[in-house]
Amino acid sequence: MIAESFDSAPPQVKNVAVKGEIRLPDGQVLTQTGTIASIAAGKTQSVILKGFAIPPEALSRVSTLKITVGPVAGERVTTNNNGSYKILLKLE
Repeated sequence: MIAESFDSAPPQVKNVAVKGEIRLPDGQVLTQTGTIASIAAGKTQSVILKGFAIPPEALSRVSTLKITVGPVAGERVTTNNNGSYKILLKLE
């Protein structure tokens, strides 16, 4: 999974924590974390979160993905640091 973050905090921040959670149909939550090494204000940066141990019975069923980023030093608004998305897990 690739998570992206847009930084509006001044002027550049380092070591930004990113957490990805997948809530499976049975209620189990799988979590992985990553770090954005550096991101400049007004820029978008990606981090790859991998290693989710998805059980076969969760495939082809709707799950919920939640991404949380930061907060970072100097950030005034943190209510926009996460998002939740409905996803369908499948093998390719």
